[in-house]
Amino acid sequence: MAEDNFPWLKTYPEGVQWQFECEYKPVYALLEETAARYPLRYGFDFYGRRYDWETLLNRARRLAKGLQDQGVKKGDHVGLFLPNSPYYLIAYYAVLMTGACVVNFNPLYAEDELAHLIKDSEVDIVISVDLAMLYEKMHAMLHGTRLKKLVIGPFTRTLPFPKNILFQIFKGRELAKIEKDDRILWYEDLIANDGNVDKPAIDPHTDLAVIQYTGGTTGIPKGAMLTHANICAN
Repeated sequence: MAEDNFPWLKTYPEGVQWQFECEYKPVYALLEETAARYPLRYGFDFYGRRYDWETLLNRARRLAKGLQDQGVKKGDHVGLFLPNSPYYLIAYYAVLMTGACVVNFNPLYAEDELAHLIKDSEVDIVISVDLAMLYEKMHAMLHGTRLKKLVIGPFTRTLPFPKNILFQIFKGRELAKIEKDDRILWYEDLIANDGNVDKPAIDPHTDLAVIQYTGGTTGIPKGAMLTHANICAN
């Protein structure tokens, strides 16, 4: 009997089904299906600038292609050092389309924490934005860690008019001054392609989608490894 093995089922309200069939697939397939079904519906709103599902999918594909052109391939780990913004959603799905694994870095982490996580997660490339509080910390990681490339998205490009202009006028000091460096790649350059991604085969049960670090309240943060199936099931 199921209740003998799972005694907590006895506390479920009558009629609640505890068994279900989950269709396991690559996580990015969920985005593709949503964009095919609701292409012009808004997927998210960022300070008044709305993005429909088709736009999100197209930009993710183009960024994925750009990352592949930089050598990102299945099994690689790509860091995301981003605030809640359109860049995060686009980068998240783009990385997964390449077959690589997303490694989330908390924007509040200090440099010593970032250095440890970059080493522990074996990340060679990180995607971030030109906000000074983020850029300066991650740029420092190009010296003394294994980090080789830093992709930067202009934060004001995510804002609607006139907020994009007003941010530069009144909060321009929060934007980093970025000097020319071959290790710095601009988001706009990476997405300047046809979006024809060479998506590798994904085994949802064994291929990693995300390495999510714990809060580290009882020690150093530890990376929880999540497969595509893990995320689909939730």
